[in-house]
Amino acid sequence: MFLRPNKLLAGLCVTLMGLKLSAFDLGITATSASVILLPKVSSPIFTESLKTTAYLNVPMGFADFRIEGVADLGGTYASSALKWTDPRFDLGGARLGFLIPLATGTDGNSAGALDFAFGRLNFLDQSGGWVLGGKADGGKVSYYSGKFHLDLQGWYTGLVLSKNSRVSLGTLDPKSTDSFAPRRAIAGINLGWNETFLRQDLQWDNIAQYDLRTSGETTHSAYSTVSIAGPFLFGFRQTTTATVSALITDWVPSYGVLASTEWSSNLAVGRLVLNGTWSQGLGESDSFVPVSGKGVGLVASYTAANAAAVVIDYSFSPIRRMSTGLKVDALLRPLSGRQPSLAGVLSTSTDFLLGEEAAIYGSWSTTSELALGWNLAAFFPTPSSFTSDTSPTYLAVLTATLEL
Repeated sequence: MFLRPNKLLAGLCVTLMGLKLSAFDLGITATSASVILLPKVSSPIFTESLKTTAYLNVPMGFADFRIEGVADLGGTYASSALKWTDPRFDLGGARLGFLIPLATGTDGNSAGALDFAFGRLNFLDQSGGWVLGGKADGGKVSYYSGKFHLDLQGWYTGLVLSKNSRVSLGTLDPKSTDSFAPRRAIAGINLGWNETFLRQDLQWDNIAQYDLRTSGETTHSAYSTVSIAGPFLFGFRQTTTATVSALITDWVPSYGVLASTEWSSNLAVGRLVLNGTWSQGLGESDSFVPVSGKGVGLVASYTAANAAAVVIDYSFSPIRRMSTGLKVDALLRPLSGRQPSLAGVLSTSTDFLLGEEAAIYGSWSTTSELALGWNLAAFFPTPSSFTSDTSPTYLAVLTATLEL
């Protein structure tokens, strides 16, 4: 007995669909985070949050597609009152990417490759996130050829929920009642050369930010970063960056500078990381202003505006599938003498050391589905540098992540 052509075709289609579906990766990740903050023993603050992410990965040969949906729910207990936040639903991420190898030349050498990525993506500048980091909608095109690469990128920030966005130019972006992040367009071009000299990689990153808001003061900015990274003596690897910024508020310019260096090496049974950061305004400018910069410290959050800090971090793995570490931050006064960008510092203070922060952190993947994390930190301010009501602050963060 022979199958009819239409039945044979239908059976073939079902088989092909089965092969395609078997390549899909569909999953759900749920993370619970418990935070206890003790600014004073008599007034603890407790926060509980639950974040659920559903994702779908679709590999398509030379291309790939991924989409994520995120739901957040949380509550805060403070001053003997419990307050729940409204559930938030957002597009956590979406990526369509594909790689196109370029034709081989007559000399037999490859002409390189083009890498495309579009959607709602994570972005990070070459300063290591001191200038720009977070999520936005847009795309990135990269060209690779030998030791050279060129990246072009463009982003729009106004479609990400404000509570899920890191885009903020400090006091120039006042707290808004809008549901979405400030509307800004970001463009960037990065040029890189690998192993240029002494096996060091050189990057030159340029970013421009244009304020699309139509009310209030508009603030545009531009950043140029040079970074050098590579191996050094005694097994260390270093990454050193320097950034110059130009800020234009209602067409009045101001300038700032940021420099950072990080040295890392495997030491004994673990890994040692040393980091130093310094930032300030230039001339009459009040401070260095990033687009969505990060801060030093978990408790104090010393932002990269007028700041200086030295960080020592040592981590190791005591048992299989567990890692833990100790991090100590020394928060310093900027050498310029400007007011540090750290809440509570007295304007009359002259102390070089503003305070220290210590943290014990770690994670443990108990199974392939369940992971636990912890971060126990304390900030000890220099008494003469802060207002009288500032006392040591303690923080505990406990997380549990379940992946299905």
